[in-house]
Amino acid sequence: MNETELVSIGEVARKFGVPTSTLRYYEKLGLLAPAARRGRVRWYGPAQLRRLMLVKLYTDTGLLSLRAVSRIIAAGPRGRASQEVIEQHVEILDQRMEKIRQAQEYLRHHQDCHYPNPSQCPALRDDLQQRVDSLMDGR
Repeated sequence: MNETELVSIGEVARKFGVPTSTLRYYEKLGLLAPAARRGRVRWYGPAQLRRLMLVKLYTDTGLLSLRAVSRIIAAGPRGRASQEVIEQHVEILDQRMEKIRQAQEYLRHHQDCHYPNPSQCPALRDDLQQRVDSLMDGR
């Protein structure tokens, strides 16, 4: 796709897996303006498609609201509001990824544990008890 080629709203919706109503809603929020309108049809160029991809990358995590995405994009990469939102969400993502890593580790242990019932595994039991004790000590 060259920099001057335009794609209709219908094709963008199909390729990106979003309803056309979502693209119109993004326009209403100021997140995504079409490059052109011909009659009632919105047309998007490469710059708009890259912006849509960025919005999708941020929102597909389920973590960033459209309002937060709008703040990040509107403020630009060096804006104070943008930096605050980014830092907050990066920290939340780091925490989630750590929890996912731990869950993955426990699932692998369950999968590989030679005990018929993983709850009988001393290593797992000790680790879980340590976590319970740590949590309960913080009452």
